[in-house]
Amino acid sequence: MSTTSNAIDRDELTKWVGEMYSTFTACTNSHSAEDVEAFWDKFAVDRETIFVRPSGNPLTVQGYVEMATSKDITKHSGEVIKVEHVKDFADGKAATVFFEGSQKFDYKDSPNDDNAKYSVTVEKQSDGSLKFVFFQRYPGKSNLS
Repeated sequence: MSTTSNAIDRDELTKWVGEMYSTFTACTNSHSAEDVEAFWDKFAVDRETIFVRPSGNPLTVQGYVEMATSKDITKHSGEVIKVEHVKDFADGKAATVFFEGSQKFDYKDSPNDDNAKYSVTVEKQSDGSLKFVFFQRYPGKSNLS
């Protein structure tokens, strides 16, 4: 990581990824539009920032609200398994993070137990907070054991 004084600290970034992912999981599980909007307001640069699904379909906050409140996804849980790669840029004020997360959920009553890969591009804001400008989930690998 960059050594610039305003640079994103790797430990801070790793902690942020864990908090962001657990909040993402919780808002999906709650089926609450308010929770999804609160997640976007806290962690995304703005409500037009996109989350790209494994299908390649991009969602803004409104699209994710529609998906999360549909109740097609139930019993959702997940955690960060490991931050695999961090690359800072913009003089240390932004970074891309590649991480693995576990997800267990039912989709339309079909159980899923996935370890999925994620990419998130994070920017340090003028107030020192971190916000994502891009977030993507890649197709997961089901745990069949």
